[in-house]
Amino acid sequence: MEALSKNQPLTLKQFEMKKLIILTCLGMLLSVVLTAQSPDWEQPTGYQYSMNFTGVLVMSGEESRDENDKVAAFVDGEVRGVAQPVYESNNDRYYVFLTVFSQQASGEEVTFKMYDASADELSNALDTVDFENNGSSGTISSPTVFRDNHTPTAIEVSTDEVFENTVVGETVLTFTTVDEDADDSFTYELVEGADATHNFLFAIEGNALLYDSLLDFEAFDSKSLSIRMRATDSHGESVEEVIALQLMDTNDPPTAIVNVATSEANGSFAEHADLGTEVLVFRTEDQDARDSYTYELVDGVGSTHNDLVAISGSSLQLAADINYEDHTDGLSIRVRSTDSGGLQMETIFTLDITDINDAPVSVVINLSAIDENLPEGDVVATLLTEDEDAVDQFTYSLVAGEGDADNELFTIAGDQLKVAALIDYETNPVINVRLRSTDKDGEQVEGAFEWQVNDLNDRPIRTHVSETRIAFDVEDGDIIAKFSTDDEDEADTFSYAFVEGTNDNDLFRIESNRLLANADFASLTGPFETEVRTTDARGLTIDSVYVFSLASIALSNQSLAENEATGTVIGQFSTAGSGNYTYTLLSGKADNDRFSIDQDQLLSAQTFDFEKHSTFEIWVRSTGDNGFASERSFTIAINDANDPPEQIELSMNTIEENLESGSVVGVFTTLEQDKSDTYTYELADGDDYFTIEGAQLKTRTPFNFEEQDSYPINVKTTDAGGLSTTAEFVISVIDQPDAPDDLLVSNLSIDENAAAGTIVGELSTVDQDANSTFIYQLSGVDYESNEAFYIQGNRLIASRSFDYETKNALTIKLSTTDHTGLVLEKDFVVNVQDVNEAPMISIQEFEVLENSENGTLIGTLQASDIDAGQSLTFSLTEDEPAFSLAPNGDLTVAGQQALDYETRDFYSLQVTVTDDGTPALTNSTWVQVFVSDELEEGILPVNNFLSPNSDSKNDYFEIENVSLYAGYVLTIYNQNGSEVFRSEAYANDWSGTNQSGEALTPGTYYYRFEHPENPINYRGTLTIAK
Repeated sequence: MEALSKNQPLTLKQFEMKKLIILTCLGMLLSVVLTAQSPDWEQPTGYQYSMNFTGVLVMSGEESRDENDKVAAFVDGEVRGVAQPVYESNNDRYYVFLTVFSQQASGEEVTFKMYDASADELSNALDTVDFENNGSSGTISSPTVFRDNHTPTAIEVSTDEVFENTVVGETVLTFTTVDEDADDSFTYELVEGADATHNFLFAIEGNALLYDSLLDFEAFDSKSLSIRMRATDSHGESVEEVIALQLMDTNDPPTAIVNVATSEANGSFAEHADLGTEVLVFRTEDQDARDSYTYELVDGVGSTHNDLVAISGSSLQLAADINYEDHTDGLSIRVRSTDSGGLQMETIFTLDITDINDAPVSVVINLSAIDENLPEGDVVATLLTEDEDAVDQFTYSLVAGEGDADNELFTIAGDQLKVAALIDYETNPVINVRLRSTDKDGEQVEGAFEWQVNDLNDRPIRTHVSETRIAFDVEDGDIIAKFSTDDEDEADTFSYAFVEGTNDNDLFRIESNRLLANADFASLTGPFETEVRTTDARGLTIDSVYVFSLASIALSNQSLAENEATGTVIGQFSTAGSGNYTYTLLSGKADNDRFSIDQDQLLSAQTFDFEKHSTFEIWVRSTGDNGFASERSFTIAINDANDPPEQIELSMNTIEENLESGSVVGVFTTLEQDKSDTYTYELADGDDYFTIEGAQLKTRTPFNFEEQDSYPINVKTTDAGGLSTTAEFVISVIDQPDAPDDLLVSNLSIDENAAAGTIVGELSTVDQDANSTFIYQLSGVDYESNEAFYIQGNRLIASRSFDYETKNALTIKLSTTDHTGLVLEKDFVVNVQDVNEAPMISIQEFEVLENSENGTLIGTLQASDIDAGQSLTFSLTEDEPAFSLAPNGDLTVAGQQALDYETRDFYSLQVTVTDDGTPALTNSTWVQVFVSDELEEGILPVNNFLSPNSDSKNDYFEIENVSLYAGYVLTIYNQNGSEVFRSEAYANDWSGTNQSGEALTPGTYYYRFEHPENPINYRGTLTIAK
């Protein structure tokens, strides 16, 4: 039964009116009861206390819709109240309005009985209530339910797991039903409806769910199953539940073992594969997708070659060297797979063996010795390969490795080994070669071979001549050079002769191994070419061409700049031909005495002057280590040199003071013998005051005559040849009138709010020119703040007052003009000084609910202060017991008695706000606090007397602050308990009419003012008069 809610106690007048209404209703109901065979229940009288119920009757699981049904309240078997259902059209339900009576204010246990008129049956209501005077239970929107049976509320299961592969007929789970009726019994059934998806898989026996199909976990995409169950109690009331079941996987046996690569029970590998080579990877096919497996070789049919392989994990590997020729039909093995649950299966695998090419065994060469000096390209031998594959094909190559020392002497064409370079017995009496044979499949074999070289007569290698230079004084018959020959045959002898042809052989003749002059070479120039043939003792020859030249002397440089110091190196001598040479100046020849020789260098023996003598001739002799000598003359040229500058001149050496930087002082010129020379100028020691651009001397800074009237400088001029000279100059500064240097103001601050005419400060001028006088003015066209001031003499004066918070700094421009008219302008900032100002606060309004607890925050007062950064403190000017004001402005409820809208709905408080400036300033205002009405239990502020006669007095049923009661429904009943008027959005507009607008008969009526969700509801009586 619904929990009870209490109303305020009824007054004696209210109780009597309520009693009258109840007795009237009972009279009407009794007339109905008498027409049926109902229990002899009578409405009690003479009781002091009462308790009200608004409810419905539920018997045998169905809510009563029969006005002949009844409910009665009992205390210790005594009837304490009787009611019958009354139809309420707005909700289309039959309600009972039951009043229970007692002589005790509280504590008695109340029981209930119900009468089903259609079935002519009595039943006991299941719930009891403790009596409480003026208590109430149930509303129109949420009535108390009087029932003789509780509907089951839920079905519970012993487990939610369903296992695959379970035998049909086995129990899945058992059901229990949640029901307030502890001793009730239930029947269960699978029913159609939402989420009854998998009902067909199961059956019901008693309270057990049975497997009705063999379930396969892997066959279901979703592992969540859903059935819909109904449990019905002994009174026929039922509850349905959707039961979610989880299909659980169980271990399935493996179904097949296959090769991962082929998905079949087979595999292949190449013969002679290394031990441990992986042949295949096993995969077990199983409905259990995530199972794990172990593999092993087992005996049985097809296990013939198990001993030749091994298993590592899921990998089948070779355990022996397997030859295709020994197992042309392949291998047969038997394998077992065992899953993690111990279930097994066995499979026979057939393994095919791939025949592969056999590597060559060796390279064969039928060769023991080689003649030296064979021509390039000669075939030395034919190459053969020993190989198990009789019909194989081979390619041959020379390869690096042990025994490859002479590979470069040969080349290979097909299967022929050929000479590629000279084979020389004297150099290599033994030949070492390394060969490789590669078959058509790339298999290889290498072999190192060693052969003896047969010694044969060698052709002369080369012929040498002892000298290719011819001395300048050689005559007919003189020995020019000697021949010698290189030959690998150490004991060989040689003869020499000219080879006929177009050369200079007729200038020479040969005697034995000597080359002699056959002419006088003094008149010849050369070079001379001759061809000589050398023949060994066995007739083998070699021809050589020789070129002879007359010895000559060269000098690397033949010129010298004038004015160079004595001992300056002029050039270096060299002589054609090999060997070392000594150089000397021939005495008595030309200008030899003006020079000297140091080893192979020509040096000057004096300083030369181009203008006096520009060329000299010398004679030099070159003598070789073998006494071979030659002579030559050289002309030495003297080159003209640059002359240094002699003097610098400056066109002007004065400058006016105060001229801007970059002003020209004067122009430099340089005096020198080289009239067409060009010059660059620079300050030799650097200078902070001047700079030079081209030939112009310019200032770096304005000069001040009063500080310094002259400046020394040191200037350097450099000609195009890099020669230079320096000179000193003194630059004088010429005095000129000076503009003012600075403008000063004695004070640049003023207090805000100071009166117009206040003196800000006094002006003064800094000027280098003594005895100057000055005029002061406000100047500048873009200085808006100038208008806030004016000048009297040398005083700056405010023309108005200032506000710090509006603008605390004003930029002005002032000027000072000296007696010569020179002006200085300068910007100044006049600072407005802040002074404390009183805070500002305006009238403020707040609202608070009546009955608010002490400490409830009503609102926070707001005030402002144009003085930034100040803290404000609030206080009540006069105490008001109902409120408290914190220093931060929080206004809270503080009264000893609760705020009561009906007693006082408005307060006016005077509030003071104080800043923390110096001195502290205050301001005050009035704060209005409005007390708001709220809903209160048992109290409905309404006029319960209506006289609808249009005299503007009691014409309407008026509820004070009716807007507070949004959502409340007003229902008016007559003395018979029948509804005569109803409003779901009452707005104080009922004037004693029925629902059709017809005036009701004057008399007493019963009202209910209720909210479907708010527990605070109101009941009472009203009187309609004429």
